[in-house]
Amino acid sequence: MLAGSVFASHNSNTALADQAQARLLRSVNEEKAFIQVHAADALAAVGDPEPVRAVFSKFVPADPADPRRVGIWRSLAGSARTPQERAIWTAKIEEEFMNPASNLRVGALESVGKLGHVLKGPALQSAQALAKTFSEYDAAFVWWPLHLAGDRDALTHLIKALDSSDQGTRSRASYAMRYMQIKDPAALKKIAEAAEAEAAAKGSKLRMRAVAVALNADPAHTAEWQALLERELVSGSEGAKYDAALSLMYRYTPADLYRLEPLLKIPSGDAPIGGAWAILYVLKHSPKAK
Repeated sequence: MLAGSVFASHNSNTALADQAQARLLRSVNEEKAFIQVHAADALAAVGDPEPVRAVFSKFVPADPADPRRVGIWRSLAGSARTPQERAIWTAKIEEEFMNPASNLRVGALESVGKLGHVLKGPALQSAQALAKTFSEYDAAFVWWPLHLAGDRDALTHLIKALDSSDQGTRSRASYAMRYMQIKDPAALKKIAEAAEAEAAAKGSKLRMRAVAVALNADPAHTAEWQALLERELVSGSEGAKYDAALSLMYRYTPADLYRLEPLLKIPSGDAPIGGAWAILYVLKHSPKAK
């Protein structure tokens, strides 16, 4: 490659990264509820936690009846400056799922998984008990933190959930495995099988194939499934665009980012967050042009 081409490419990528960063900052400041939390997740993931702290510290202390409270604590935990500060917020999330009267127990467990927080002591015991009493739909989000805590049977339960007759249970199990970045061959085989079955099902959802692409569950079908996700980037729903972007970021190089750039121009919602997050992830993890 000519030196001038490398320089132009570098400048283009820097400008795109700046646009993506600005889009996330706009979302974390202007969006509401969990769309704002998703922007916070993205900023923390790409290494820019300061704006998250500035925004979400305004919500502290959170109203015990505020349905956003777990999202607020997750955002503050994800953007914490120190392990001690992070522990304050993860403890609040633990208290939420340990409270039998809470209506946010499942969301709290999902937040534990997204934070990669390892449960211990009473919190771990509580999660183990919930895995036995929750419906299979809700239990899918319990096995996730249990796997992080070292439960050797948790992944087996998530794999089994992919065979559930309930589409929501299958979707939750695969969603958890994408975040866990599962490499287990048996799990990948089951995800690939589920993605193929989903493709043939009437009224099928996109998430299983998105997860299969993110994990490269079946290289023989990855190109086919990736093409499907790329169509969703153009014409899919807001949620489909978000899911597609967060799966394609594991497959893309800087040369593919033109497909994500249009998402930055969407006025609001999750889609521009997914696009910005994916762009910054790809640029952060790709070798620099030389």
